[in-house]
Amino acid sequence: ITLFVLELNNYLSTNVSTEIVIDDFEDSFLKINFDITMERLACPFVSIDTENVLGTHKLNLTRNIRKWKVKTKGTVQRRITETRPDIDRLNVQVRAKPVPDHIEPDTLTPTNFEEYVKNHDVVMVEFFAPWCVWSQRFAPVWKQTAHELRKKYKGRVGIAQCDCTAQDQTRLCHMNHVDRFPTIISYKNGNTHTHEVFHGDRTVESFSEHVDLQLRTLERAPVSEGEREVLEVEEADYLDGDGEHLPAFEGCHVSGNVLVQKVPGSLIVSAVSSKHSFDTTRVNMTHRVHHLTFGQKFEDEELTLLPD
Repeated sequence: ITLFVLELNNYLSTNVSTEIVIDDFEDSFLKINFDITMERLACPFVSIDTENVLGTHKLNLTRNIRKWKVKTKGTVQRRITETRPDIDRLNVQVRAKPVPDHIEPDTLTPTNFEEYVKNHDVVMVEFFAPWCVWSQRFAPVWKQTAHELRKKYKGRVGIAQCDCTAQDQTRLCHMNHVDRFPTIISYKNGNTHTHEVFHGDRTVESFSEHVDLQLRTLERAPVSEGEREVLEVEEADYLDGDGEHLPAFEGCHVSGNVLVQKVPGSLIVSAVSSKHSFDTTRVNMTHRVHHLTFGQKFEDEELTLLPD
């Protein structure tokens, strides 16, 4: 009986052992293959970085990496095949025309938000933080935008702003899931539940073109083929398979491989933008790892040839 108990105890015990296996490949580099979905981080802000103990840091790698836009439930929407040129928006802002001091965008709070949106055909809102340098540099452009678009559209368009640090306005930023500054969001047809995050150039002309296109769709006016494709993508972002509206979350499916040195190091997925300041308490880095391997990546047909 004693022998049986000792054998049973030994059988049920867990032993941890470490074994070092020397790689017999002479190549000094290793390929890391990955397939990851960032549930709440948009593709323009997803950066793939690597670092190692030798002090080598590589930031925002793009070679052999592909990105797809995804909607709330992680369904792949479309491949990102085109990236806007990284223009110096600071120069654009400096060239903004002077605007009289009394011209200001409207201020929104959770109390007046819904009524304000319902009283305009199209509304564009800047969510900002006074401490953010990009918000400070963008302020004269947004002020000029409010002045010119109000005059052009005669009350049909609302241009507003929300200070995400003000006590009476913070909740509105949270309701719209704002995690970077400045963020420009547009609403149309009085609908506060469906909106579009504006990713275009931060110029008065670009905002005017965006508003004009939104108004033409409400009026069922003819649009060009290129404009139709843009609108179809925007609409698809917020509809599920049954045509039901979804919360306006935008994520990113990122897949590819990077070549790294065979030394201890890290593969990092981070939120980066040269034109925004991130609120680290609000950035949602929720993700799913579908695939992560090292070395040569085998195709499904090749895997079937491997021994069990």
